[in-house]
Amino acid sequence: MKQNGLRRPVTLIHKECFPTRSEALKREAEIKRLPRKKKIELVESSIGYKMYPRV
Repeated sequence: MKQNGLRRPVTLIHKECFPTRSEALKREAEIKRLPRKKKIELVESSIGYKMYPRV
């Protein structure tokens, strides 16, 4: 079973495009290392509004 199999439904809230798979995987690892606050800021900049106003 895939990772999101038990967490349905899911909604895509952030997307970035890269020319190579290698660059995409590097960015994914970089995002995973970010603290939660920075991840929220990244997502909020993508969707255009505050998800968690107090963070």
